[in-house]
Amino acid sequence: MIVRLKEKNPDYLDLTPGRPYFVIGIEADDYRILNDFGKPYLYPPNLFDVIEPREPSTLITEYGDDCERYSYPPVLNEAGFFEDYFDGKDRAVSWFWHVINKRLSELSSGGSDAFPNSEPVNAALGEGKMKKLLDIAAEIVQAQASVEPMSTRQIEQSLIKTFSTLQSMQRAEEAQVGKKEPRESIQDDKIVCLECGSEMRQLTTKHLTSHNLTPREYKQKWGFSLKQPLSAKSLTKARIMAAKKRGLPANLVKFLEGQLQKKAETAAASGHAAKQKVGRPTVKRRPKARKTA
Repeated sequence: MIVRLKEKNPDYLDLTPGRPYFVIGIEADDYRILNDFGKPYLYPPNLFDVIEPREPSTLITEYGDDCERYSYPPVLNEAGFFEDYFDGKDRAVSWFWHVINKRLSELSSGGSDAFPNSEPVNAALGEGKMKKLLDIAAEIVQAQASVEPMSTRQIEQSLIKTFSTLQSMQRAEEAQVGKKEPRESIQDDKIVCLECGSEMRQLTTKHLTSHNLTPREYKQKWGFSLKQPLSAKSLTKARIMAAKKRGLPANLVKFLEGQLQKKAETAAASGHAAKQKVGRPTVKRRPKARKTA
C-alpha cells in the first residue's frame, strides 16, 4: 500500500506533504511507515490519501477484540518485535531491514509476485532514485568485500544497512533543501544551488540555464547582491589572491586614476575654449596705413 500525506500537520513534522510513503504494516488500524528520518513510526490513517491500495500477498492479518486490524509481513508480526527493534536488539534490527530491503527491491524492480503490475508504485516512489541508491549500496559493499572476505549473510546484512543509511541521508538532505537560508548556501568549500540542491564549486551559467535563470536573475530571486560571486568562499578568495599577484588591483586603480585625469583635462580644456569664445571674441584688425614721404 502506498499513501500520501494530505497536508502539513504541526504534530507530524517528520512527514512531508505530498510525498508518497509505503506502508510497512498496520497496527490497530494505524499505518507504520518510514518517516523522513528513516524511523518506522505509527501514524493515524486519516492523515493520508491512499494512492496505491494493493498490498503484498505475504501480509499476515489479524483482528483485535474491537475489530481493529493488525497486518505485517512475516517476522515483523511477532509480538514485541518493534519493542526489540527500538531497543536496538540485533536480531530485530537485522530482520527489519532485511524485510524492508526486499520490499524496496520489489517496488523498484517493476513487478513481482508481491506487487504485480506495479508501474503506479514505481511512479509514486521514484524508480530512478531508488535504483540509484541500490546501485551505490552494491558498489560500497562490493568494495568492502574486495578488501576483507565476507560471507553471503554478511554481504546481505551490509547491503541492507548501507542502503538504509543512504536512504536516510537522501531524505534528510531533501528535507533541508527548501529550508536553507540563501546566505548559508555559500560555504567555504562549496555553493548549494537553491533551486535544486546541487552542490558545486561554482554556479555556472550553464547550470542556471537549466532552471531558466541567468546569474543576475538568480541573485535577484534569492536576495543576493549583484556583486556577490556565485562560487565557494575558498574559490572566491583564491581568485582575489591570484588577481593581486598579477597586480590587477593596482593596475586597475592606476587606469581609473588616468581616466579621471584625462576627463578633468578634457573638461578644463573645453571650459577654457568656451571662455575664450564667449569672453574674447576675435576681431579682424585693419592693416595700418603706410606713411608717405
